[in-house]
Amino acid sequence: MGFSPNYAFLMFGQFVAGIGIGFAFLIAPFYTSKISPTSSRGFLCSLPEVFLNGGILLGYISNYAFSKLSLRMGWRLMLGVGAIPSMFLAVAVLAILF
Repeated sequence: MGFSPNYAFLMFGQFVAGIGIGFAFLIAPFYTSKISPTSSRGFLCSLPEVFLNGGILLGYISNYAFSKLSLRMGWRLMLGVGAIPSMFLAVAVLAILF
């Protein structure tokens, strides 16, 4: 989305990302509740919500830091920084698979 050439492409990327995030936060607690032991089920199912709120806080902090940049570059970096945790997650999943 940070490389989007126009507003319509940016909004399409936001739409697709929103659907993906919605599915992830719907499926993760359900899957966790099915595979976790009864004694820790509540704790494990609440972790996605805790990390979501922590991620929102980190997003606000990083957006404040990037607000000092030029308008043309600032919003692109705001979107691009969000890809860094996704890359780490992708590498971790590949490490698990191979």
